[in-house]
Amino acid sequence: MRCLVLPAISVMAVIAFFSALTPIATAAITAKPDQVRAAFIYNLTNFVNWRDREFIQAGDCFTIQVLGNRTIARNLKLLTDNEKIWGRPFKIEYRDSPAQINNCHILYMDNSVTETISPDLIRELNESDILTIGDSSLFLEKGGIIALIEKNKRIQVVINLSAAKKTGFSFDAQLLKVARIFSPSKEQ
Repeated sequence: MRCLVLPAISVMAVIAFFSALTPIATAAITAKPDQVRAAFIYNLTNFVNWRDREFIQAGDCFTIQVLGNRTIARNLKLLTDNEKIWGRPFKIEYRDSPAQINNCHILYMDNSVTETISPDLIRELNESDILTIGDSSLFLEKGGIIALIEKNKRIQVVINLSAAKKTGFSFDAQLLKVARIFSPSKEQ
């Protein structure tokens, strides 16, 4: 059984994440949406079956880059301060443009950026062993792997299994039970 180790910094965000592990597969937004998204991103690291956990060189950090949303980057820094995954510290980096993306394990892309990003770039990122996370159906349509979609003041995890399978990412059964699976024909 997997344990989630959570810092006490954002209790509301953590509560929102745990409420996602219910049959309705969503988290009520009682905290600010960017706090909830940061908590989801942080906790998703525990539910993704990475192809090869040895991909991190000795002494390297587990890097999450955020493109287009400084608030989520700040919230992630607060959540991951002094936290580790597989014995590695987290490193959170904000990026202003896609050209700055490099050497990360997770890339979160804000919806404001998704509209201008090409599907080819998202596919290239996925093929580079970067778990791509966004916040819209458009992001999933362009080939993103996970979206944290807000609907009726709730955040729902939606997974594009087709994109994940192409890139070798898989997910813990516990996450798959509560997430919605993206299907392009259903979303349009």
